[in-house]
Amino acid sequence: MAEESTKKPFHESVVDFINQADCLATLKDIAALIAITKIPENHRTIAVALNDKLKELGNRDGDLISGVAISLFDEGKALKKLVSCCGMGGN
Repeated sequence: MAEESTKKPFHESVVDFINQADCLATLKDIAALIAITKIPENHRTIAVALNDKLKELGNRDGDLISGVAISLFDEGKALKKLVSCCGMGGN
């Protein structure tokens, strides 16, 4: 198990897992986890990593992954709008 000082928040560490995915099935599993997880920040980086890895692995049946990437972009935009509109904390 990782030492406490080397642990990262999910929204940072998930990018490493995406980049290490070696097959479409693994990428789909990661995308499914992202889809049910509240991501506080790093939306664009995660979405770009998903799309890049999908292209690398060959865009076969990538609807779930593409949908999650689009959802992340939308979630990030909505959060930024909420922060700027209402002065709430967050990224």
